[in-house]
Amino acid sequence: MSGGGMEVEVRVVGGARSCFVALPLHLIHALERTSASGDLPPVLALDLRGPAGGRWSLAWSGAASRSRAIEVAQELAECISLPDGTIAQLSVTRSLAKADSVSIEPYSEDDWEILESRADLAEETILKQVGIVYEGMKFPLWLDGHNIVKFVVVSSYPEKSVVQLVPGTEVAVAPKNRKEPSQDVKKQSALDEQVKTKALLRVQPADGKYTHTFKYKGVDIGVVLSYAVLIHPDTATSISVGNLQLVTVSPKSSKKGITQNSKEVAQKKGISVAKKRTHEAAVYILLSESVAKGHVMLPYSIRHFISADVHSWVYIKTYSANITKDEPVVTISSLRFKMHVKDAHDNSELVSQETDTSRITRIPPENDDFFQEAHYGESKSLQDADIESISESVSKHKFFIKHWLIGQLKEMGLHAGHTEISSIILPANVVLHFEATYQKPNRGVELLYLLTFTSENSTFDNTQLKVETAWSAPIGNPENVELHFRKLELGEPVSFGSVMDSSSTDGFKLTQSSLGWMENAMSDVIKRLSVLLSSTSLRLFNRLKFPFPGHVLVYGPRGSGKTALTRASAKYFEDHKEILAHVIYRDCSKLALGKAKETRQAIEDSISEALLHSPSIIIFDDLDSVITVSSDPQVSQSSSSSDSLVRYLADIMDEYKDKTQNTCGYGPIAFMASVQSLQSLPQDLTSSGRFDFHIELPALAAPERTALLKHQVEEHELQCSGEVLSEIASKCEGYDAYDLEILVDRAVHAAASRFVLLSNASRNSLKPTLVMEDFSKAMHGFLPVAMRDLRKYAPDDKDGGWEDVGGLNEAVTIIKETLELPSKYPNIFTRAPVRLRSNILLYGPPGCGKTHIVRAAAAACSLRFISVKGPELLNKYIGSSEQSVRDFFAKAVAAAPCLLFFDEFDSIAPQRGTHSAGVSDRVVNQFLTELDGVETLTGVFVFAATSKPQLIDAALLRPGRFDRLIFCDFPQWDERLEILKVHSRTVSLASDASLEDVASLTEGFTGADLAAILTDAGLAAVHELLDNRENGVPESEPCISKELLMSVARKARPSTPADEKRRYDREFGEFVSSRKSVSTKARESKGKKVTLA
Repeated sequence: MSGGGMEVEVRVVGGARSCFVALPLHLIHALERTSASGDLPPVLALDLRGPAGGRWSLAWSGAASRSRAIEVAQELAECISLPDGTIAQLSVTRSLAKADSVSIEPYSEDDWEILESRADLAEETILKQVGIVYEGMKFPLWLDGHNIVKFVVVSSYPEKSVVQLVPGTEVAVAPKNRKEPSQDVKKQSALDEQVKTKALLRVQPADGKYTHTFKYKGVDIGVVLSYAVLIHPDTATSISVGNLQLVTVSPKSSKKGITQNSKEVAQKKGISVAKKRTHEAAVYILLSESVAKGHVMLPYSIRHFISADVHSWVYIKTYSANITKDEPVVTISSLRFKMHVKDAHDNSELVSQETDTSRITRIPPENDDFFQEAHYGESKSLQDADIESISESVSKHKFFIKHWLIGQLKEMGLHAGHTEISSIILPANVVLHFEATYQKPNRGVELLYLLTFTSENSTFDNTQLKVETAWSAPIGNPENVELHFRKLELGEPVSFGSVMDSSSTDGFKLTQSSLGWMENAMSDVIKRLSVLLSSTSLRLFNRLKFPFPGHVLVYGPRGSGKTALTRASAKYFEDHKEILAHVIYRDCSKLALGKAKETRQAIEDSISEALLHSPSIIIFDDLDSVITVSSDPQVSQSSSSSDSLVRYLADIMDEYKDKTQNTCGYGPIAFMASVQSLQSLPQDLTSSGRFDFHIELPALAAPERTALLKHQVEEHELQCSGEVLSEIASKCEGYDAYDLEILVDRAVHAAASRFVLLSNASRNSLKPTLVMEDFSKAMHGFLPVAMRDLRKYAPDDKDGGWEDVGGLNEAVTIIKETLELPSKYPNIFTRAPVRLRSNILLYGPPGCGKTHIVRAAAAACSLRFISVKGPELLNKYIGSSEQSVRDFFAKAVAAAPCLLFFDEFDSIAPQRGTHSAGVSDRVVNQFLTELDGVETLTGVFVFAATSKPQLIDAALLRPGRFDRLIFCDFPQWDERLEILKVHSRTVSLASDASLEDVASLTEGFTGADLAAILTDAGLAAVHELLDNRENGVPESEPCISKELLMSVARKARPSTPADEKRRYDREFGEFVSSRKSVSTKARESKGKKVTLA
């Protein structure tokens, strides 16, 4: 023994499916410190001694608890009689005798019957779920997640107090056949145990249809099924229950009652709070093929009464009625629940509010007294109003109860076949469910009552009433049923705890069929989720020792459809008839607004909910908003909380994988997350077995945009021709899903305005159709979100174009080939076997038109234009400059077709190794990655300009990167003349003004210098006009005369001095020479004199 004398607390937990316990971390570390080698054996035997002499032997195999207590599975604790909250002294046995053979027997005949049909599974799982045994020990074994079999250890060899089960241990199971009991045994059995556990089934919501309708005070009231549950015939066979059999339903994990605060609020409102909640209801079994196998369809009222959420797990037990011969006292009370209500703006949030289900749930018309009293009366509830009208006669009370009973009998008759229903049993507590409607079925109230039977001669709370019906289904008439009450009383309203009524996909409208533009991605996600949510496939992975499959990560730019894809995939599995997945949706962008502790708690709550409602799907939308990857020192504190969240999620997925592989863990759970890029998440979360199934959603192409536009038009129940949609989609480059949705809305508004102007006859004869005119109006003045800070040149834009470029003829020709030919002949260039040159570096002296020609090219080709000045990219924090490069390229890809222009390129991409800080080296590396990455920059043209090309890193100038170099030199005479002509279009020149003379006077001037001459001449003409007006000389507008133009030209001086120009010529010459091949240099050197010193 070691570790003796340590005091520990025991906590009993639900949901665990193993006889191994979980130890708190501080206790694990203490055991490791006391170990000589620092390592612990695979299995430790724990001996607990309670203060009252109790003693329990447990096994631990490495699991860590989430609290500071030892966590024990609820079923194991019940078997060994270990109370929750026990404080005990702990001692540890590190070396155990290994069992050669163990003899066990089922605890009951029911256990033996279950074991016979699951023998292979029991043999496979016993060593994974049970670590130690001793003679007389009672322990549970979990089979296929639904059935639990209990055993008792008869003997073991060697005959030690505690032995360890190991591979090779022979386990012998003695049969326990069911014997015909004697009459005394039958009586004793009936007295000792009325209820026996049969099975664990998952909750499927009922449709809530009416089984019977009647009128009261002129109001139509429908009866909703609330005294029967439906299961599949195959499920009934497997759990040994029959049609019209009376059973009890109780939740697997009972929720705690309302809090003390809720009790105080209820008491202030005069609501009686149920002191004892058994969380179970007695109901009849009805067989239906519409129920999924392994599920039970619970009506709305029963789910609320027993506090069972949709997709949670409930126990189905046989029920033996102890019928009283006395006529009972019947009490009818209204039911009120503290319900979870979904927020309409965010399906992930639950708004807790006190709801009186006996009052209005849909707003009623104002002129109806019946509904007014029910909804608006503060002092009078519906029941209070009814008391005044029916208190004079007990028969009026019985009126509602009788019609409720008629509705239940009618539904039973539909499933009874030719079985005669002579009587039914009403237990001590029965829930009545009505729905009152006013004219329209969508306007009404939910009415829930609790019917309680008590007997003055009975000291027990389980009084039952046997109701004689004397009718045969399905041909009989149930309305002749007679009720015999000695007394009928109206009780105070009763308040119960909360229940989650619906899944997170209630607001999910998109389905698989509506996501035609991402059909392949949807198919891939469904295939992976099918594996993760199938118990059969998970068992196959375990048996074949295959690696457990990881979870789904969807990434792509904003508006690419990540949320739509994850929601539609989840909706597919929630509606799947065999899986019926429970969906938890978390919008992490909203969680990011809160504190880190609140974010962690919200994610923990989501995972806990998924475990209790498995099979489940958890969606973490925009996960990168709460998990950041940053090396910025200023965000180290925030990244610390982010790292903690990363470790938590990684641990949860690893723990889930381990327990699933042990076949004693949780039910199937699939995680889905969406981020904008893979780099947004740390590698810890994207490694194997975690979020390792990556689905990329690129920016929408024309076919996807067409499909999305068609879907949006159909959502509005309108029509539009395919040709119009295709043409509009081709004009919507760079639009994301949100932009297209807004565009269709604007087109609908335009169409509505067009229809208003039509006559009534025309409007009635025409079908609502969107035409090209509607979309043209919608696109006018509309900019996609991603383009609102970009310049988009239209084909008819007056600002820019090739006509605004003077000189630079060779540069214009090369750029035209690069930009215009691929758009004019797309089929030829698409089939080209080589990668096209789309990246251009312009170099030359300052002011020679490098930036101007790039802007003109973007305008001439109607491209979106992103201009980046060199210093904009640089940041003093490590990693920020590279991130800026990635952001600009991602922005360009989203805005394709786009021209991405880097001005002063030498300042951001100098030769590597020249700066000690290493920032520029990392920026260059990032440029190399973006320019020749695995994926081509489709629709993105990258241009750069510099006056110092020799300073740029040589790796950026090789083929495949900036492989086309254009030299923009000082303009020659003819080029200077063209430049002057281009700029003269914006000024008024006299007819005798000679631009040729100006071109001859401006040798060595740049294009910017020539533009400045005309600007200065125009300003001088304005001053001349003002002087003439003062002198009385009439002139209408300023005009540049020949003399004025020549005067300004003679005074002008080039911005680049002669020595500076010679330096540029020398540097550019050396740069061009350095890029010539060896053979070219050899050819040029032939015939030249070579002097050897």
